[in-house]
Amino acid sequence: MNKQPPLKERRPVPGAESDKLGRVKSKTRLIVVSVIFMVVLLAAVSVWAQSYNVSLLSGDNAEIACDGRGMQIQRTSRTSVNVICSGPSSEPTPTIEPTSTPPQPTSPPPDPTNPPPEPTNPPPSPTPPAPGGNVQPYVGAPSCEEIGVAHDMNAYHGIWNYEQGCHYDHSHNHDPSTTVFADVVRGWDQPVSYPWQTSHENEHKHAGYKYVYVENPECAMLQNSDNCIKYALIQLHAVGSIIGTKTRFHSFRAVAMLCDSAGNNCGLAQTGGWSDFGIMHCDYKTMHCPLETDPPVPADNFGLPPYRTSVRLENLNHISASGKNVSYWNSGILPIQLPYFPDAHNQIFQYDWQTYDAWDVANPGDLETINFICADQPGCRFNHSTMRMYEMIFKVPEGLGDGRITFNGFTDLKGNVNPACTAPGPECVPLILENVPAGSATFRIPVGNVPITEFNDYDVYFCGDVLCGPHDSGAMPAGWIKYPN
Repeated sequence: MNKQPPLKERRPVPGAESDKLGRVKSKTRLIVVSVIFMVVLLAAVSVWAQSYNVSLLSGDNAEIACDGRGMQIQRTSRTSVNVICSGPSSEPTPTIEPTSTPPQPTSPPPDPTNPPPEPTNPPPSPTPPAPGGNVQPYVGAPSCEEIGVAHDMNAYHGIWNYEQGCHYDHSHNHDPSTTVFADVVRGWDQPVSYPWQTSHENEHKHAGYKYVYVENPECAMLQNSDNCIKYALIQLHAVGSIIGTKTRFHSFRAVAMLCDSAGNNCGLAQTGGWSDFGIMHCDYKTMHCPLETDPPVPADNFGLPPYRTSVRLENLNHISASGKNVSYWNSGILPIQLPYFPDAHNQIFQYDWQTYDAWDVANPGDLETINFICADQPGCRFNHSTMRMYEMIFKVPEGLGDGRITFNGFTDLKGNVNPACTAPGPECVPLILENVPAGSATFRIPVGNVPITEFNDYDVYFCGDVLCGPHDSGAMPAGWIKYPN
């Protein structure tokens, strides 16, 4: 009978148990690391496109960084914006393996062969509203210059640019496109200024060009026998300051609807040239402030037009208390004054207007110094933003006939018909009459102590942070108008 050899005792191989335990631990660590990686990845994804609401108090600043391709800034209202951070680039960034030995910099560093490349995505700038928009004025709005909106010296604009959502520092007042003469103005070579401007007027005193619109459907006239100026639009030039009142001659361009005394049988008339504002008053009809350019008007007649006026420095406290600084500009030459104006201007069109809020006051002993009332101070309203026309006279030249007149030609700067002119120029002003009544047509409203509500105000006002009217409770000017306006 064969016997089985005895079984050998199995002894543990040295190190086998420790290898097994090590494999178990490595596998456990891999599982833990994988779990942690997935948690971090999920957390990163969860914050990839979150939205945050940030509210700022007055005076606060907020800096926002974007780790994506760039940011878009969209204005959603007057006081809020929406900032969108675009996602990361679709092309992955290659991983660079470090070299075994970091390269040592050469000394000195070599000049680059090519200039460093411009960043692919430059820092974003605010995107202005698309043209054709209707953005309303809001507190803290940028100037048009700040956001790169070009300023055309020959184009009309008010204080606020509704398309681009920005402001200018001056206004040309009434928008001619909102008047009955919109088509006429569109036919002009340029809406602001003209070839017969005074010397360097648009270059040095561009902000002084103002449109004033007159609506007179009831035909208020100087005399009942006059014809009626039913509507009129004038582009005049005057800075509401001592630099304007010291100047005797100012340019203008005008279009008017001339009708019979009942306001019927109307025609259109266009003219322009230089206006003569005679002598300077300090105050209105109180004192004559003599200038080298004065005509030889006797002292007894100094209060008769033409004239322009400024309030004296000694009345500054009264201005502050009353809230008004009224200046008058009257270019009408009365027959009694004609001997003192042998080379008279304004013989076709004369106009008289007021401003309620002139920039400064005059010192009769020093007419070179500008004595501002409150320029650049918060809440200052004295910036020549209110105007009111109170009288106009349009005289059709007698040599053009009687009855209904139609004429298309030119005059010189003083309103004398000039057959030598063939195109508008420095000495040639268009005179266009279309079926207008011969004689004088007039417009006249009371002057006196007129309340400010009767004046057209072309500034922008806020009640707190809300856009409001100039006479609303708590109304404050935006402070965008700068001297000279």
